[in-house]
Amino acid sequence: MELIKKTGRKLDPSGEKKYSYALFFCPYCKKEVEKEISNGRRYKSCGCVHMKLVGIANTKHGYFKNEHKLRLYRIWDAMKGRCYAKNRKFYENYGGRGITICESWKNDFVKFKDWALENGYRDDLSIDRIDNDGNYEPNNCKFSTAKEQQRNTRRNRIITYKDETHCVAE
Repeated sequence: MELIKKTGRKLDPSGEKKYSYALFFCPYCKKEVEKEISNGRRYKSCGCVHMKLVGIANTKHGYFKNEHKLRLYRIWDAMKGRCYAKNRKFYENYGGRGITICESWKNDFVKFKDWALENGYRDDLSIDRIDNDGNYEPNNCKFSTAKEQQRNTRRNRIITYKDETHCVAE
């Protein structure tokens, strides 16, 4: 990126340290962007090149302006990898067992994102299948804490007593 001018020093979000910033011109998207320069890092683009590499640049709704939406994309991408990429570490526990993703989510991040935001997605939660032998689909998925996820695995022993079902840890 081409340096246009230095814009000064600013405090970091914690308010403890100042960083130098400058205005750059991105040759790829033809926009001016302000970036930190005190870290000695050289920027090739404003981030637009990365967006193109992961196949999400210039999307209709601009999902990746907010970090939580980028995290949601990574959740969707990891879900697809577990089910369809035979070279992935956990494929044997998902796709290898026949776990798939419903057609409406499989190739459409927008539909998955819309469902997630309507069904309790937060940055501190991850996607969880209600029935571990079921597929990733709207009626079998929810967002859970790490503790809830640990209690919903095939390794847990489930006990039903007086019409209530819980894992042994509970």
